[in-house]
Amino acid sequence: MKTGGDVKRALALAAVACVFPWACSSGPSTAIAPTARFALAGDAPPNFLDVPFPSDAYLANGKIIDPIPGVDAFVNHNAEYLTHELGKANGFGQAELAIFLVDDPTAPAGDDGHPGPAAIDPASLPIDEDACVADTSSVFLIDLAPTDPTKARVRCRGRFHDDTATSSARPVVAVGPGLGIVLEEGHSYAAVLTSRLRDLTGAHVVASADFQALLAGTRSGTLGALYGHAIDTVQTALGRPSRATARRSWRSRRSPRRA
Repeated sequence: MKTGGDVKRALALAAVACVFPWACSSGPSTAIAPTARFALAGDAPPNFLDVPFPSDAYLANGKIIDPIPGVDAFVNHNAEYLTHELGKANGFGQAELAIFLVDDPTAPAGDDGHPGPAAIDPASLPIDEDACVADTSSVFLIDLAPTDPTKARVRCRGRFHDDTATSSARPVVAVGPGLGIVLEEGHSYAAVLTSRLRDLTGAHVVASADFQALLAGTRSGTLGALYGHAIDTVQTALGRPSRATARRSWRSRRSPRRA
């Protein structure tokens, strides 16, 4: 019996929240719209959830960085132990969900200086895995290097997790592989939000200023190139030009192999 070496997880362009202008054919227009959070600080690792998570932005030398900056703003106790354990891994999970924050610019700022959460309309998310790969979906999971380019869209699920009735946890939009689907080992993926995603007032989610800059071609530095490549690949996979609000990328782990 022979056992393989490291366990490598799936690196995918973790959260790629994309806003597609062509998706906004209905619903009230607004000058201040819910905004998918995406904020880069040059090539420094962004604070946790300033970009969707997981993301290749948190990888260095083949491992998840330790610590991940800003985790303590979301994990009240022992955040350092959590990030230390994550730092032992050389990528991200093959079945985990990408998580996005969507801010409501009209809401009062919290302790972190960001606006409060947008109230996402669950009805604007795909109802099942089939709906998640349809042209009309508000979210997608994209294989960034498919063997068959016609199968770049991965059957997925999208959810709005809001536990504020019983918890202080901030609501998130989550996108991940469909039930029973395990992502390929050592492979790159992108989770995508589009402007078909709406809040309860009917306002469509839009891209942040930093993400709009990437869409416009301002892609300096390592992280700019990382996200820029994913944006271009997603646009090709979806067959239309697009504007993204945020993206998340990660690679799936490789499991030990036995023979």
